[in-house]
Amino acid sequence: MLNAASSAGTTWTMWNQLMLQLLGTGVAILIAAVGTCIIYFIVEKTVGFRIDEQREMEGLDQSLRGEHAYGFVHSGLSA
Repeated sequence: MLNAASSAGTTWTMWNQLMLQLLGTGVAILIAAVGTCIIYFIVEKTVGFRIDEQREMEGLDQSLRGEHAYGFVHSGLSA
């Protein structure tokens, strides 16, 4: 690589290469972060991430699928 840089009339050091690789890594992280935010907002606006609190307190198996996963009996007492 050093010979190629000198034949082109310039210099290239390992620090130049490190900075170029760090820049590439930073750009990849930025693209991933922006893409994740876009996907998050699309999902949140279409189907959402959470259900309402009442259905959550009933239990997801019961409220979403109508199944009884466990045989617990609700006594009305809070822990």
